[in-house]
Amino acid sequence: MIRDRMYEKILDVISKLSDIAAVDLWNRFTEVLNRPDDRIYPMEELNDELSGMEPSAIIRLAYFGGINPADDWFWYDSYENLASTDYLRGKRSPFDPVSIAEYMLDSKDALGDPDIEKVLEGR
Repeated sequence: MIRDRMYEKILDVISKLSDIAAVDLWNRFTEVLNRPDDRIYPMEELNDELSGMEPSAIIRLAYFGGINPADDWFWYDSYENLASTDYLRGKRSPFDPVSIAEYMLDSKDALGDPDIEKVLEGR
């Protein structure tokens, strides 16, 4: 019962985060789990992320992925192609607050978020 309330409170905190803060939390989560391929990037970092790649490789990443340079966020999909969205909390996005909340409850790791730290401490 207490665990269920904590879980709901954590999900509530995550749901109220700005997109930028939510992406930061997600990326800390992927770092802790050593899943760098699941990272989400702001579209402004696309040029830096792809710098040094051959143009033909970039075209393949875009062609076989689902990227729109007008979107706000991009990531590598499960086939390592580029994908993007404007809606961080939409179906296409890899952002998964449920996985984050479950990790936090199991590990008691707030991933640096002070509001979630309070929930985990029972405050």
